[in-house]
Amino acid sequence: RLYQYQNDSAYDNTPLNGCEMVWDNILCWDEAPPGTMQQQQCPDYINGFDTHEFATKFCTLNGTWDKLSANGNHWTNYTSCHIAYNLKVDDNH
Repeated sequence: RLYQYQNDSAYDNTPLNGCEMVWDNILCWDEAPPGTMQQQQCPDYINGFDTHEFATKFCTLNGTWDKLSANGNHWTNYTSCHIAYNLKVDDNH
């Protein structure tokens, strides 16, 4: 979708009034209005992801995707996607 969007004859790199479509190496996120939280179902092609949960991505009030302060990269919250495994420890051994 992003490739088609960027190669569409109407695509002109003009800044939008919000966050632009972006690929985060796991999911493609559509354009979003400023100050909104976007969500998508966790993908089934990542081992250990719960497809009943949702990943989220925040479009800030200034119309840019939320970033990690440490490295400045755009951040998507996949923490709800991870399946928590309960490990049972045998105290007898």
